Amino acid sequence: MKNMITLTTQHGAMKAPVKWKGEALAIHRPVVSFNNFSTTPRYWAITHIESGLTAGYFEGSVYKAIELAKAWDKTFKEDLPGEQPDATNWERKDQWQAQVQQLRPICAPDTAEYVIAEYVD
Repeated sequence: MKNMITLTTQHGAMKAPVKWKGEALAIHRPVVSFNNFSTTPRYWAITHIESGLTAGYFEGSVYKAIELAKAWDKTFKEDLPGEQPDATNWERKDQWQAQVQQLRPICAPDTAEYVIAEYVD
């Protein structure tokens, strides 16, 4: 199914309908219990498709959540491939979290804007 992904939860795998799906990331409603999703407005989960694990939660419009996921999709595909990605020592982890939490503007890691933001810190 094109508009579904499989999520990994503590109770097993479950399907989730998505609002947007790239090569590595997808946007959908957060899970509140097995096979039940949040109905909280403007609250989205960003999931790493291969692993089915959540990469972050975004508060805001679905359009902004999609913009963020699109900006980072290629990077997740290249930097964190596979069913068990290890982001513990990922060099881009802090910038990703800052953008998810909207502490930094959305920008893809392969842009000059991103490199400048790295040096400003």
